[in-house]
Amino acid sequence: MANQTEQVTQCLYKGTVEIIFYPNSHRYKIKGSKTFLISVTAITGIIDKSRVLIDWALRLANEYVKKFFEESKAKSFTPEEILPVIEEALNQHNVKRDAAADSGTQVHDLAQRIGEALRDNQNLPHITDELPESVKNGITGFIDWVVEHNVKFIDCERMVYSKKHGFVGLVDAIIELDGKRYLVDYKTSKGVYSEMKYQVAGYTIAYEEELGRLDGQMIVHFNKENGAFTTHLISKKENKKNQKTFLACLKVKQREKELSKF
Repeated sequence: MANQTEQVTQCLYKGTVEIIFYPNSHRYKIKGSKTFLISVTAITGIIDKSRVLIDWALRLANEYVKKFFEESKAKSFTPEEILPVIEEALNQHNVKRDAAADSGTQVHDLAQRIGEALRDNQNLPHITDELPESVKNGITGFIDWVVEHNVKFIDCERMVYSKKHGFVGLVDAIIELDGKRYLVDYKTSKGVYSEMKYQVAGYTIAYEEELGRLDGQMIVHFNKENGAFTTHLISKKENKKNQKTFLACLKVKQREKELSKF
């Protein structure tokens, strides 16, 4: 695990910009600056997802309590017996979220290492049987995607930065398919949601500002339950709309940051 002081320096724009990345806090700043840069995920984080999350948390709590009563042989309970059950039920969304985040991180890390090995013509990393089933399923989906589409990796974990708009981020991969270059974002969540497409739009803005036009973008979803993969190709028309939405989110995020100083 990265410690508080660990940092990685990345040179962009032919060495004219140096950005320091702090893995532990996932923050960035330009070398010599005291101000942290705003990230792509922070920008899209302003989108309100509370309604969906509240429904999900309530469903988990309900399922936990129902399971407790179904498995319990007692017909009555004292307050001292039932209160801890309620407390644990109300914490189930945190338990599920942390477990999903951990397995998702492991899938991303393995995907990065495999992509780098293929790019550099090196030996592939060993995938141990001791990995959680969700991680093995996720990485199986990744490997199947690579093999079936004959993916050629150009870059992995590519840092991108927009001088014009002042935001930064990490792109999962830049790949080549059938002679065309694509920006790829990996996802292991339950589904693919709108803010994920806005993230890809933000990455594209920064990448193309520095390195020129891409042929396209895609989100590749790796299912941690059954090992399947799904490719979501983003059309040029859709990407153009997503970029406008991303930049609107950026404006809101910047204004919210200004107002927080008062």
